[in-house]
Amino acid sequence: MRKFEEGLKEKAHLSKIRQAKTTIASSLKPSGKLTASKVGAEAQVLLDLYENKNYDSIPAYKLLRTMGLQQYTKGFIQRGYGINLGKLALIS
Repeated sequence: MRKFEEGLKEKAHLSKIRQAKTTIASSLKPSGKLTASKVGAEAQVLLDLYENKNYDSIPAYKLLRTMGLQQYTKGFIQRGYGINLGKLALIS
């Protein structure tokens, strides 16, 4: 009897999971372009330089390029490591 009740509870639980709807509205998709409110002013300047392909003005790009990792420049800028490379050095 106990196994039967556990089986019913499990089936009910799985049914609830299958019928669950997402709570995130589809209109709240993340935008590809970051705004100044999401990143700092320095990061916004660096993102503008990155978008304009003025890579030599970005310290993080210069450092990453020496190791062949320049494709990660935008991610570092978005996380606040574009100018202050000392913060990046403290992570490792």
